[in-house]
Amino acid sequence: MTNRGLSAVSATATRTISAAEYDAVSEAIAGIQFGSVNITLHEGRIVQIDVTEKRRLTVQRQGRHVAG
Repeated sequence: MTNRGLSAVSATATRTISAAEYDAVSEAIAGIQFGSVNITLHEGRIVQIDVTEKRRLTVQRQGRHVAG
């Protein structure tokens, strides 16, 4: 696969995140077992963290368990 000018991590991205940013991202990740954490950046700064948690429920029907 070739690089066409865009990459997920820029070779020039050298800014160190603050302790508050690190703590916020760590807390978001630690708070879920299954799901996703989406980090929104604006001018190289974290401005929003969205957490989507996936939950699987077990429903009992007619005496047996059904994963749903």
